[in-house]
Amino acid sequence: MDYKPFIQNNNLKKFRTEKGLLQKQVAAMLGLKSDVRVIRWEKGQAIPSLINLMKLSKIYGVLPHKLYSQVYDNVVVVNLSK
Repeated sequence: MDYKPFIQNNNLKKFRTEKGLLQKQVAAMLGLKSDVRVIRWEKGQAIPSLINLMKLSKIYGVLPHKLYSQVYDNVVVVNLSK
């Protein structure tokens, strides 16, 4: 399954703006030198590492799967038991 459309339609900007934070502020809170990564994540051009996803979750006060809810909702798990 191609998850790219779901990655592009993430909730990162929504939660950031609800907290009243700028991209530069989030980048600083993550220990990044610039806001380029945050911008790329929000545009769906890249995805954060697992550690940064957890940090974003704490910054925004939401569970990690809420940041990429469409990915979470469309994940298919193969059942190998018969």
